[in-house]
Amino acid sequence: MVGVSFFSIEVTHEEEASLTANLKLVIATTALLASANSIVAHHSFPAEFDLAKPIHIEGKVTRVLWRNPHVEVTLNVKNTQGVTEEWRVEVSGASILHLLGWEKDTVASGMDVGVGGYSAKSGERKVGSTVFSVRSIQRVFKTPACWWPSGTVTLADIQNSNCPIPEVP
Repeated sequence: MVGVSFFSIEVTHEEEASLTANLKLVIATTALLASANSIVAHHSFPAEFDLAKPIHIEGKVTRVLWRNPHVEVTLNVKNTQGVTEEWRVEVSGASILHLLGWEKDTVASGMDVGVGGYSAKSGERKVGSTVFSVRSIQRVFKTPACWWPSGTVTLADIQNSNCPIPEVP
């Protein structure tokens, strides 16, 4: 037989109220910190990508991350000297991509793709995409660079968008 011993601590009503208030504060702070990552992570497209520097790259997909606030695709791209470089491609959010016909297997490791978009202002090998071409299925997918602050986007929003950021084929 296993014995279990419990002990109790006597607290006053005021101490119990203080402990309850502190627990609520800890829970609220934790929730705020957990949501801060996605709030800080989202940015204005023109703030991160140079609209004066359109770019088109072609390469082989090495990784696809479906996460918020954007799907990220990593490619191996050969530069003009024939050296393979790793490029990251920021794509639209998953909900927008689903509206446009993307599934999680639309782009997968090993696929040859072309990407049109804009270079990162930071100088890193990163592209904000506007168009994604999947060679094996000969299909071009749009990846709108505009963000809809309401959070709820419909296909009509995308089709009727007055997005000031032009597509780069």
